[in-house]
Amino acid sequence: MARDKVLRLAQIVSEYNDDMMIVHVVSLTHVQEELVKHCEEDYFTLLLRRFMMTIADKVAARFKCSALITGESLGQVASQTMEAMQVTGAVVDIPIFMPLIGMDKPDEVNYWTKRNIKVLEDTVTCLSDDAPDCGHCQSCFKKWCAFIVNGVDIRDRFKSSDIKESFKPFVEKYQKVLTEAKEKKDYSHYSPAKIDEILSAIEKL
Repeated sequence: MARDKVLRLAQIVSEYNDDMMIVHVVSLTHVQEELVKHCEEDYFTLLLRRFMMTIADKVAARFKCSALITGESLGQVASQTMEAMQVTGAVVDIPIFMPLIGMDKPDEVNYWTKRNIKVLEDTVTCLSDDAPDCGHCQSCFKKWCAFIVNGVDIRDRFKSSDIKESFKPFVEKYQKVLTEAKEKKDYSHYSPAKIDEILSAIEKL
């Protein structure tokens, strides 16, 4: 599934590329298996990303690429904090460009939809490998929120026939956390605008 996803996205992105696009597919199965055996669970994602950057650096050197471009967005997930990105980037000898570093999911959706580029609608960020866009996991919930605040309702893409019900645990979680943050004026994790944005998305379910 992961390989198919990469190839599908590469095909979409290639439509906006004036030059030929070559896709290099590297299997990480053996790396993942060894990490499961030998590292603490809390460090699994961080170490896996570090291996990914190491491999990308070697592929770049082999094909005389001058830089790497990644899709990190600061703070969007736990593995994309400044400290985490410092750890993963330390193994790379060439510049790393991060064009999305200051954007979150709604910002990204807004950017692409304004330009009528359908890349994001074809992405699969679902936590379920068996049912992409399952409509039951937190990743699907965040994806739906990102689209709905930009006026795009993608509920028909999910396997779940009732996302209002399947997203209920995440709705309750975010309503509680964000409402408390707003009342306490604690904006250490979410800005006031972001709080209003997510709560507004929840109301549209």
